Amino acid sequence: MNIRLILVKVYYVTLKLRVLQKIFTPTPTLSQREREPDTLSLWERVGVRAKNCSNPHRTSLFSRLIECYILSFNEYIIVGVLFILAITGRLCGEDFSNTNVQLLYGNAFNDWYYGYATSDKKMTTLTVEHFGLWYYGDNFFFVDLIHGDFVNGSNRQTNKIYAEWLTRLSLSRLSGKNFGLGFIKDICLAAQIDRGGDGYWANMAGVGIDCKIPGFENFGINALFRKDKFNQPSYLMTAVWSACEQWGPLNFFFEGYVDVAGTDNDGLDLNAQPQWLLSFQTPANSFINNFRIGVEWYYHRNQQLTTSVPQVLVKWIW
Repeated sequence: MNIRLILVKVYYVTLKLRVLQKIFTPTPTLSQREREPDTLSLWERVGVRAKNCSNPHRTSLFSRLIECYILSFNEYIIVGVLFILAITGRLCGEDFSNTNVQLLYGNAFNDWYYGYATSDKKMTTLTVEHFGLWYYGDNFFFVDLIHGDFVNGSNRQTNKIYAEWLTRLSLSRLSGKNFGLGFIKDICLAAQIDRGGDGYWANMAGVGIDCKIPGFENFGINALFRKDKFNQPSYLMTAVWSACEQWGPLNFFFEGYVDVAGTDNDGLDLNAQPQWLLSFQTPANSFINNFRIGVEWYYHRNQQLTTSVPQVLVKWIW
C-alpha cells in the first residue's frame, strides 16, 4: 500500500479519536457561559448570535442567515475544513462518499418540546448532510440551519443551528473475521454526538447492526447508551433505511430514520422523519439526475405532545 495513503489514514483516525475525546465531555449550559465568549464552542457562539438578532428590516431567510450566522475567522476555517472533507472524502481514506443539500418547508410546527414551535407554525430548514464509507467503518453527519419565528417561552429566536455526527467501526474489518449471520451483514462499534446552538448536547456510545432486508438497499439499527442535557443516562434506538425503485425514467426513493429514546418523565420519545422522493434520469444531464423532489414527514411524539408535519423537500446530491 502507498506510504502516503497509510499516513493519511493514520492521521484521519487519530484526528477523529482526538475530536471525540474532546467533545464527549459534557459542557456547562449556555446560560452559565454565554458571557464568556472565549470559552464557548462553535455551535454555542452561533446560538448566542442567533438569540441577539433583532434587526426588523431583515425578513428573508437569506438575510437572516447572513445577519445571524456571522462567524469569526477561525470558525470559518473550521467550517471550511469540514466542507472540504465532505466533498473530498476519497482523499481522506473514504472509499465512497455522498453529500447532499436539502431545503425543507412546513407550516404546522408546534413542537415546543424540541424548540420548534413558531408563532405562525411555519419553519424552513437548510440541511447539509454527508455519508462516507472507509476501510474500517463509516461516518455520517449533518448540520441544520433552521429559520422561523420561534416562541420558546421568553427566549424568542428567528434562527437555530443543530448538528449530529455518528461514526462507526466495523468488527468484521477490525478483526478480519466475518460477523455476519443470517440477515445480519455486520456489527459495528458506534459513537454519536448531538449539538445545538442553544446549548443542547447529547453524547452516545453503543453498537450498530447492518441488516439485509429484501427491498432495501440499506437498513441499519443502532443501540446506544445516551446522556443528554435534560435527562439521566438512558438509551437511544435508531433505525435508518434507504430503498429505490425505478419506473422508466423516474426513480422513486424511500429513506429516513426513526429514533426511540428514553426520558426521565415523558415516557418514550419517538421521532421519525421518513422521506419520499422522485428523480428524473436523463442520459446526459448529471445535474438533473442528482436533483430530487418530494415530501418529508416530521413526526414527534411523547407523553407531552404529538407533532405531525408534512414538509416540501428538494435535495441536490453530489
